[in-house]
Amino acid sequence: NKSFVIAPSISFLPKEGTRFNADLIYTNVRTTLDRGRPTIQGSKDLFSTPIGLNISQPGDFLNQQSVSLILSFSQKLTEKLSFSSSYLKIRHDEQLNEHLYCGYITPDSIKMFFTERIVKYNGNNLSAYLTYKLNTGRLEQILIGGYDYVDGYNMGYNRYARTMKNGVPNFSLVHPNYMIQPVASYTFDPANVFSYGIKYTTQGVYLQDLIKYKRLQVLLGLRQEFYYFPKTYFSSPPHNVPTAQHQNALLPRIGLMYGITGNINVYSTYATGFEPQSSGTLVNPISGGPFDPMTSELIEAGAKGEFFQKRLYAGIALYQITQNNILVSALDTANPQLLKQRGQEQAKGFEIEAAGRITSNLVISINYAFNETRITKDTENDVKNLVGLVKENAPKHVSGSWIKYTIRKGIFSGLGAGFGHSQVSKRETFDRTLQ
Repeated sequence: NKSFVIAPSISFLPKEGTRFNADLIYTNVRTTLDRGRPTIQGSKDLFSTPIGLNISQPGDFLNQQSVSLILSFSQKLTEKLSFSSSYLKIRHDEQLNEHLYCGYITPDSIKMFFTERIVKYNGNNLSAYLTYKLNTGRLEQILIGGYDYVDGYNMGYNRYARTMKNGVPNFSLVHPNYMIQPVASYTFDPANVFSYGIKYTTQGVYLQDLIKYKRLQVLLGLRQEFYYFPKTYFSSPPHNVPTAQHQNALLPRIGLMYGITGNINVYSTYATGFEPQSSGTLVNPISGGPFDPMTSELIEAGAKGEFFQKRLYAGIALYQITQNNILVSALDTANPQLLKQRGQEQAKGFEIEAAGRITSNLVISINYAFNETRITKDTENDVKNLVGLVKENAPKHVSGSWIKYTIRKGIFSGLGAGFGHSQVSKRETFDRTLQ
């Protein structure tokens, strides 16, 4: 893995209340992908294969190069009114050669397939908003109204070869063999070679009002999203290509905060979310799309405070997150990249955290989360009804800590010692849903 980033930044302040910024970010990455390791078929032991097993072959690579230009401008129009805007232009190029899992031959050997991908992406992002501050006696208001625009054009070329008959060798999980493969000799079925051009636009208008009265703060927000995915260019008509799609959503948001004391606040939040599936997923012929957008709902309440003269921050939060139309693996051994859309998942739990510099010598950070995520609605007409089961890869307990003590005086000044831990409880696997 080799990467480097160049990121010059320029700011220009011609007069008070006016600001221009220009940021250029260039990123270059040369690496390979590690998508995890298969285990012995039928084994419930996650260590039935070595933890260092990687089915990628020498010569596989992922090369990425991107350039982003960010221009921003802010102007104070009056004592109460200000304007801000930003523009992002991005270009991303990617090349991928990769050997992947295709299916089991025997419990300890797998079929492989090879994929080659070239992607070129161009995108634009524009954001502009007005901020208005209003004071009426003890009542303060901060009004924000704005508009967002995003577009992207993705051009790509994919081809893949499957199994031994195409020249792709099988792979033993017990006696892995790593060698540079003769990719040039692989046979690519014309149905598995395709190019595409994808374009999408998303726009949003929003209004937000932050109201402050004594110790009470109320946040009211409303956003309208417009997502447009036109019929895309695709070189292989037999594949399932979606027609033009319009996906819109009205997203309300409400927040309340009350200061019990000068250093302890209680709060509650209700927010909704909308996220279209990625354009690449929508048109990928082996993913099984098109798919509906993912929507979400968050309900959260908690308390936060600062103690010991603001040297220690502590907080607790109770939450419920509901997500609809989640993409998950279809668990199709003939096509490991096939996806399906699950109806709904719901997570409930609480989080506790504390962090701060207790003394000039002692720094602590401690956190714990209890989370229970279950499948609450399954895909219609699914052979295996999963309602009520724990979601895959969702641990019930997660905790972490970091405690550091540094000597500040004497001959050993600057010498420090730290102790920390990270813990994640057991998680269910996708295979469990097949039992």
